[in-house]
Amino acid sequence: MSASDTTDDQKSHLPITVTASGFRDNDWLDRRHVALSDLESAAASDMAGLAEIVIGIHGDDTVETVRSWLPHIAAVEIYFDTAHDGRGFSLARRLTEMGFQGEIRAAGALHVDQFPHAIQCGIYALNLSRQAALRMPEQYWIDTAATIATEQSYQSRLMPISKSAS
Repeated sequence: MSASDTTDDQKSHLPITVTASGFRDNDWLDRRHVALSDLESAAASDMAGLAEIVIGIHGDDTVETVRSWLPHIAAVEIYFDTAHDGRGFSLARRLTEMGFQGEIRAAGALHVDQFPHAIQCGIYALNLSRQAALRMPEQYWIDTAATIATEQSYQSRLMPISKSAS
Protein backbone atom coordinates (compact mmCIF):
# COMPACT_ATOMS: atom_id res chain seq x y z
CA MET A 1 0.00 0.00 0.00
CA SER A 2 1.42 3.38 -0.97
CA ALA A 3 1.11 6.55 1.09
CA SER A 4 -1.54 7.86 -1.31
CA ASP A 5 -3.76 4.78 -0.72
CA THR A 6 -4.06 5.27 3.03
CA THR A 7 -7.00 6.69 4.99
CA ASP A 8 -6.69 9.73 7.27
CA ASP A 9 -6.45 7.48 10.35
CA GLN A 10 -3.68 5.46 8.73
CA LYS A 11 -1.84 8.66 7.75
CA SER A 12 -1.59 9.90 11.33
CA HIS A 13 1.91 8.44 11.68
CA LEU A 14 3.14 9.48 8.21
CA PRO A 15 5.26 12.60 7.73
CA ILE A 16 3.91 15.72 6.08
CA THR A 17 5.70 17.69 3.40
CA VAL A 18 5.50 21.42 4.07
CA THR A 19 5.97 23.76 1.11
CA ALA A 20 5.51 27.50 0.71
CA SER A 21 2.01 26.72 -0.60
CA GLY A 22 1.00 24.45 2.29
CA PHE A 23 0.86 20.84 3.43
CA ARG A 24 0.82 17.73 1.29
CA ASP A 25 1.51 14.02 1.67
CA ASN A 26 5.18 13.12 1.53
CA ASP A 27 5.60 11.75 -2.00
CA TRP A 28 9.13 10.53 -1.26
CA LEU A 29 8.05 7.73 1.07
CA ASP A 30 7.94 5.12 -1.70
CA ARG A 31 11.28 6.17 -3.18
CA ARG A 32 14.52 4.39 -2.36
CA HIS A 33 16.65 6.38 0.10
CA VAL A 34 20.44 6.10 -0.07
CA ALA A 35 22.84 7.62 2.45
CA LEU A 36 25.51 9.88 1.00
CA SER A 37 28.11 7.40 2.26
CA ASP A 38 26.50 4.68 0.07
CA LEU A 39 26.14 6.83 -3.06
CA GLU A 40 29.24 5.49 -4.78
CA SER A 41 28.05 1.88 -4.60
CA ALA A 42 24.52 2.88 -5.69
CA ALA A 43 25.93 4.77 -8.67
CA ALA A 44 28.18 1.86 -9.63
CA SER A 45 25.23 -0.55 -9.72
CA ASP A 46 22.71 1.73 -11.45
CA MET A 47 23.86 5.17 -12.64
CA ALA A 48 20.62 5.76 -14.55
CA GLY A 49 18.62 4.94 -11.42
CA LEU A 50 20.16 7.81 -9.45
CA ALA A 51 17.38 10.10 -10.67
CA GLU A 52 14.82 7.90 -8.90
CA ILE A 53 16.46 7.76 -5.47
CA VAL A 54 16.65 10.23 -2.59
CA ILE A 55 20.16 10.96 -1.35
CA GLY A 56 20.22 11.42 2.43
CA ILE A 57 22.72 13.90 3.81
CA HIS A 58 23.53 14.55 7.49
CA GLY A 59 25.08 17.66 9.01
CA ASP A 60 28.53 16.10 9.32
CA ASP A 61 28.63 14.87 5.70
CA THR A 62 30.83 16.51 3.09
CA VAL A 63 28.63 17.42 0.12
CA GLU A 64 31.61 17.87 -2.18
CA THR A 65 31.69 14.07 -2.48
CA VAL A 66 28.46 14.24 -4.49
CA ARG A 67 29.78 16.74 -7.08
CA SER A 68 30.45 14.24 -9.89
CA TRP A 69 26.95 12.75 -9.58
CA LEU A 70 25.01 16.04 -9.40
CA PRO A 71 23.75 15.88 -13.01
CA HIS A 72 22.23 12.45 -12.30
CA ILE A 73 20.59 13.18 -8.94
CA ALA A 74 17.10 14.66 -8.67
CA ALA A 75 16.35 14.51 -4.93
CA VAL A 76 18.33 15.29 -1.78
CA GLU A 77 17.03 15.16 1.77
CA ILE A 78 19.12 16.94 4.39
CA TYR A 79 18.57 15.69 7.94
CA PHE A 80 18.46 18.10 10.88
CA ASP A 81 19.04 16.15 14.09
CA THR A 82 18.28 19.20 16.22
CA ALA A 83 16.78 22.60 15.50
CA HIS A 84 19.93 24.18 16.92
CA ASP A 85 22.25 22.73 14.27
CA GLY A 86 22.43 24.97 11.23
CA ARG A 87 24.86 22.85 9.21
CA GLY A 88 22.01 21.61 7.02
CA PHE A 89 21.39 25.14 5.79
CA SER A 90 25.05 25.44 4.79
CA LEU A 91 24.92 22.07 3.03
CA ALA A 92 21.85 23.13 1.03
CA ARG A 93 23.50 26.39 0.03
CA ARG A 94 26.67 24.54 -0.97
CA LEU A 95 24.71 22.09 -3.14
CA THR A 96 23.05 24.93 -5.02
CA GLU A 97 26.39 26.73 -5.41
CA MET A 98 27.84 23.53 -6.92
CA GLY A 99 25.05 23.60 -9.51
CA PHE A 100 22.57 21.07 -8.14
CA GLN A 101 19.33 21.46 -10.12
CA GLY A 102 17.17 18.90 -8.31
CA GLU A 103 14.91 19.26 -5.29
CA ILE A 104 16.32 19.71 -1.80
CA ARG A 105 14.16 18.95 1.19
CA ALA A 106 14.98 19.23 4.87
CA ALA A 107 13.82 16.63 7.35
CA GLY A 108 13.87 16.32 11.09
CA ALA A 109 13.89 18.90 13.85
CA LEU A 110 12.90 22.16 12.19
CA HIS A 111 10.58 24.94 13.35
CA VAL A 112 8.29 27.21 11.40
CA ASP A 113 10.59 30.19 12.13
CA GLN A 114 13.39 28.40 10.27
CA PHE A 115 11.31 27.83 7.14
CA PRO A 116 12.10 31.15 5.40
CA HIS A 117 15.83 30.64 5.97
CA ALA A 118 15.57 27.11 4.61
CA ILE A 119 13.96 28.45 1.44
CA GLN A 120 16.66 31.11 1.09
CA CYS A 121 19.31 28.37 1.32
CA GLY A 122 17.78 26.38 -1.54
CA ILE A 123 15.55 24.01 0.41
CA TYR A 124 12.24 23.59 -1.41
CA ALA A 125 10.24 21.80 1.29
CA LEU A 126 10.37 20.26 4.75
CA ASN A 127 9.55 16.61 5.46
CA LEU A 128 8.32 16.74 9.05
CA SER A 129 6.54 14.45 11.43
CA ARG A 130 2.82 15.10 11.38
CA GLN A 131 3.05 16.20 15.02
CA ALA A 132 5.79 18.77 14.29
CA ALA A 133 4.05 20.18 11.21
CA LEU A 134 0.68 20.50 12.94
CA ARG A 135 2.09 22.48 15.88
CA MET A 136 1.21 25.49 13.75
CA PRO A 137 -1.75 25.87 11.40
CA GLU A 138 -1.03 25.34 7.72
CA GLN A 139 -1.77 29.00 6.94
CA TYR A 140 0.89 30.09 9.42
CA TRP A 141 3.50 28.03 7.55
CA ILE A 142 2.35 29.62 4.28
CA ASP A 143 2.44 33.14 5.74
CA THR A 144 5.86 32.55 7.30
CA ALA A 145 7.30 31.34 3.98
CA ALA A 146 5.82 34.39 2.24
CA THR A 147 7.78 36.76 4.48
CA ILE A 148 10.98 36.16 2.50
CA ALA A 149 9.54 38.07 -0.45
CA THR A 150 8.71 41.16 1.60
CA GLU A 151 11.06 41.08 4.56
CA GLN A 152 14.28 43.00 4.76
CA SER A 153 17.32 41.44 6.35
CA TYR A 154 17.74 41.76 10.08
CA GLN A 155 20.84 43.87 9.44
CA SER A 156 18.85 46.50 7.58
CA ARG A 157 16.24 46.58 10.36
CA LEU A 158 18.99 47.37 12.87
CA MET A 159 20.09 50.46 10.96
CA PRO A 160 18.86 53.68 12.54
CA ILE A 161 15.95 55.32 10.76
CA SER A 162 17.02 58.55 9.16
CA LYS A 163 15.09 61.56 10.38
CA SER A 164 13.46 63.67 7.74
CA ALA A 165 14.29 67.33 7.71
CA SER A 166 11.70 69.45 9.44
